Amino acid sequence: MIETTDVITYKNFITETLSYIEKGTPSKPWLQGRLHAGLADEYYGLGMYYIPVGSISYAKGAFQNAVNIRYWLFKKYFSIHDWTRKEIENLKEQYEERVLLSPNRLSAAAWKELLLAVLLNYPEIDDFNQKYAIIARRKWPMYEHAAESQYIGLLISYIIDEATDSAMKLLEKKKPSIEAMFRGLPECLENIVRKNKEGFFESIKNAAKQWKKVARGSEKIMPYSTCFIWGCCLFKLSERVFGKNIYHDFLEQNEKLNFPQQLFDTNICPKDPYPIPDFVFNLILNMDGKNLTHE
Repeated sequence: MIETTDVITYKNFITETLSYIEKGTPSKPWLQGRLHAGLADEYYGLGMYYIPVGSISYAKGAFQNAVNIRYWLFKKYFSIHDWTRKEIENLKEQYEERVLLSPNRLSAAAWKELLLAVLLNYPEIDDFNQKYAIIARRKWPMYEHAAESQYIGLLISYIIDEATDSAMKLLEKKKPSIEAMFRGLPECLENIVRKNKEGFFESIKNAAKQWKKVARGSEKIMPYSTCFIWGCCLFKLSERVFGKNIYHDFLEQNEKLNFPQQLFDTNICPKDPYPIPDFVFNLILNMDGKNLTHE
């Protein structure tokens, strides 16, 4: 059971992360991308902790902050310079000094924030998705894409973009090994792509069972165990194919399965539980590549 004190503790974690970012790493400015990505993870954890204490608006606000930071990293990277694979390889030992944002912070694993953006009806989701897809399709080592993240992330991206042909081609390829906590998600996405509503309902139940198995085991004290958040996001994503109110159709046949209904309520607007300071978005680098430090 998550207690209010756990939320306070998580806010303390964010304070410590912000303090670390504020100090900066002027000797290796490219590391700033890693620090900001870590902050996105902290906000996600905070949002998960707000759910069981009933603060859904604060949960949505924390998730929105996580999306804001991850999207901003992608947008900032492209605004500075989109390095080609050859350019990266030619840099050799100058890599750390020249590449201003660490590419592995732009990995395909950002599908998690992309899904949260779907849940929140994020206004910049199309641009976020476009930039995410460019990076996720690359097979360059510096991005450190896990095969499962590329597979899951690109299916999500193609569904958002209504690129059914691209999604079907991806489904024809061999499915990679999926980490325990995410098993069942590819089948959910496949049924959305194939427009199989009943198949989606069945696969979401199986994914929820797998989540519960993991949550009660190795993840029982982690934010991930609060609720099956990816199930909520997948229901929202599926509306792009099956139409509105699909969640209500599912409830007529099944129990709740740890999907908090309030997350779907558009009348509950995100409230910022812990605002992102301006210096976070100003600290990495300006357009000229000059390292910005916070005084």
